[in-house]
Amino acid sequence: ENRNFHFDHLIIATGGISFSQTGSDGSGFKLLERCGHTITDLKPAEVALVSNEAFIQSKELQGLSFKDVKITSFVNDKKVQTIQNDLLITHFGVSGPAALQTSSYLRDAFDQDNKVMLKIDFCPDISLETLQKEKTLDINLPKRFMQFIQTNVPSQQIPEKLKAFPITIHNTRSFSSAFVTSGGVSLKEIDPKTMHSKLLPWLSVCGETLDVNSLTGGYNMTIAFSTGYTAGKYCL
Repeated sequence: ENRNFHFDHLIIATGGISFSQTGSDGSGFKLLERCGHTITDLKPAEVALVSNEAFIQSKELQGLSFKDVKITSFVNDKKVQTIQNDLLITHFGVSGPAALQTSSYLRDAFDQDNKVMLKIDFCPDISLETLQKEKTLDINLPKRFMQFIQTNVPSQQIPEKLKAFPITIHNTRSFSSAFVTSGGVSLKEIDPKTMHSKLLPWLSVCGETLDVNSLTGGYNMTIAFSTGYTAGKYCL
């Protein structure tokens, strides 16, 4: 509103650009750039993954949730990371803690024309050899999923599919549904002991405005609380 505000010390705690309806609209980054700070590439993190697979588009598996599955991600057939957690199949792709955590390791995978693939182990506690020996599959998986597998996969290949179910990923969801923002003020320009700007002694930066983020599980809240506390403690 073009008003003047006088202060002894200023703390910028404007968040990232995820969930902009809460106020984190990116204005803090614009202000900090005007102050001479470097803003690294901003990308959605802890975000659901988008797939154009036929079974996703048909929505035949939409709404199915799986407990404690193991997801291994690949970029151009090179293994990236393995995550074990809960998973949800949606109308656009995959979500749930396992997908959200996996997305953090695929931050730069969609910048170029890369082939991004997930292989899901729906039975991480049962070996492939055990599944191959079983004449009847008595597995605690959703009935609709097992019907899909038995309908679309030759019977001799079912164990392999249950241990390495492939899903091609085409992108992530947008910032509007991302839990956190990856990127922000370069940490090289911030004193980690005080959160003071190394460029301007009267300025501090904390929380998601910084170029730091972590996996789901309360870690991002811990980053916000601890850096905010530190910024407040050393503001004067």
